[in-house]
Amino acid sequence: MKSREDYLCAKPRIFILLLMLSLSIALLINYAYIPALPVIARSLSSTNSETVLTVTALFIGYGLSQLWFAPFSDSFGRRVALFTGIGILLIGLLIAITTSSIEQLIAARFIQGLGIGSVSVLYRVMIRDYFSEESLGQAVSIIITFACLFPPIAPFLGGMLLEIVSWKILFLILFFYALIGIIILKLYLPETIKKENYKKLQLISVSKSYLILFRNKQFLMSTCSIIFSYGCLTIYIAVTPFIYQINFHLSPAIYGTFIIIPSLFFAAGSKISSFFNKKGIEFKRIVIIGFIIIISSSLLVLFSGALDIDNKWVLTLLISIEAVGIALVYINATAEMLRSLTKAHSPGIALSGTLQMLGSGLIIYIASFMHIDTVYALGISTVICGITGFLFSFTFNINK
Repeated sequence: MKSREDYLCAKPRIFILLLMLSLSIALLINYAYIPALPVIARSLSSTNSETVLTVTALFIGYGLSQLWFAPFSDSFGRRVALFTGIGILLIGLLIAITTSSIEQLIAARFIQGLGIGSVSVLYRVMIRDYFSEESLGQAVSIIITFACLFPPIAPFLGGMLLEIVSWKILFLILFFYALIGIIILKLYLPETIKKENYKKLQLISVSKSYLILFRNKQFLMSTCSIIFSYGCLTIYIAVTPFIYQINFHLSPAIYGTFIIIPSLFFAAGSKISSFFNKKGIEFKRIVIIGFIIIISSSLLVLFSGALDIDNKWVLTLLISIEAVGIALVYINATAEMLRSLTKAHSPGIALSGTLQMLGSGLIIYIASFMHIDTVYALGISTVICGITGFLFSFTFNINK
């Protein structure tokens, strides 16, 4: 008797590689242009704060589309939903290539976010469709490891390319990468849901599932912890290109190299989290520890900015320490959120992802009103974000 993997595809490893390809498209477009933010500001005669809104726009589009693509794929198939999303992504890239104003680029990044959301949802859905319970864990481990390692590589690649091409050419390269990717996926990626298992798209039923989740306090509080920890991360993503390239006078390529260091500390944080989990420490306690690390390192960033200690190595070290705290909060708050879901797992995962991206987009939008190209402003933003997340988490645990 054939297994589910045999039915869908003769080589499960190829299937994982194809999902990695789809994920790499989203991650490259999300992160590769980050080193170009200061260059874009000069090219389009915009302020640094206006340029950061391109990050906000992407996160908003990213968040909103996740609510739609999950039920859409249940009704019309995973492949149709994925190719629709990547098609939207290609349109957003074309607009970015031809843009002549910061407003047009903000709109382009919003459209790109709409497309990226499809990949984010569907790689998780398709891997669950494809693999049996016995082989699911190993498959998820492989693709999540790839998802964690790729973000630090993308800014490095983007920074290296910006040494030889303009930021518009960078978007053109990303366009052709996505185009080639969608052709390969169209040829080889199997459909993971049978037509007889398609569900009628019922928006009222989907909406009710989301409304039920808003009454789940544990779900909401865990999601708040996810939002504020990820918010600290996105502040660094949006702000550090200006600080390193303007204040420290680094090239985009050197900046891309520096940003790898905090990513390695984030990976170390995931290992520490695993150690705590094996020791039987509760998720919520690890979340509190993580927020304490975030607040402590953010205060040190704030003090270094107030004392005019403009040193790239000091700032990188403090950001790296904070990355450990972000990992502790993000991983364990996600685990706590998943544990809070008894029924309607897919809507819960989609809603949590949506709130995470919308919340992070709002945090970046608020931070953009500050002078974001200074270490002092960076410290203030992350201190406020960390303290707010800590208060939400601590208050919920006390009341519980």
